[in-house]
Amino acid sequence: SLGYNPKNFMKKDFVKELFSRDLNKFLTNEIMFAIITMNALNIKDEYKITEKDLVNELLNRYDEGWNWTSGLQNKTDIDMTAATISALSPYYNGKAIDGVDNLEVVNKVNEAVQILKSRQSEDGHIASTYGTSAETDAFVILALVSIGIDPSGESFTKESGNLTQAFLSYKGSQGAFNHNDSMPNNAYATDIDINNHMHNLNYLDLAYEALPKDEYENTTFNDFEIMYKIGAFLGDNVKCFYSKIENEHFVTIKSDDENDKIRNF
Repeated sequence: SLGYNPKNFMKKDFVKELFSRDLNKFLTNEIMFAIITMNALNIKDEYKITEKDLVNELLNRYDEGWNWTSGLQNKTDIDMTAATISALSPYYNGKAIDGVDNLEVVNKVNEAVQILKSRQSEDGHIASTYGTSAETDAFVILALVSIGIDPSGESFTKESGNLTQAFLSYKGSQGAFNHNDSMPNNAYATDIDINNHMHNLNYLDLAYEALPKDEYENTTFNDFEIMYKIGAFLGDNVKCFYSKIENEHFVTIKSDDENDKIRNF
């Protein structure tokens, strides 16, 4: 989504690394994200783990929904169930693969949707293992939309509101979302940490953007150090400055606000 090539990122093939692992050691979320990755990149079956293997393993792990791993009786996790529906949506919607039973996909996904529906409260929210949250509502909305169900429609509308309204009720400030009523503008619900600062990966993204093209394409970076006087907040405008001293690369990130002299990140 950021425009990088996962088959050649920092001279490493992350696609080959992922699909050459032992599938039996995958947690359910790893299988689910592997399927999403395979469809997003149109990855061919040229690795140890195939698309058929991934889909059938998810189907085998179904037990009144999905959890992080198999064998957890009566431990349906709503977040994992919703995310897995999204991963299986191409096959639910008709994508055919040799060795995959599309009817089984449809039946298990439809049953899982009814489980999601049964967990919806009268205010429209859907509770997961640790209660209601923006993330759980968002996971369910993504799942429903992926298989053609309107989260604002009759099926997911309760007396006090529908699922979409429930999710939007968590809207915080400055583009952030609240995790729940007691955790505003929270890291779990937005791309910020518990102090409302940007995660370190965002600084790394900025640093890559600042690299000269020849350095980005021809240099292997395997040792990173991130330091800042004060963290950047969601929505801050910044400028990046690149320099190279001997064999070390430096990116300085500064506030774009001329009146904000102290906030040199």
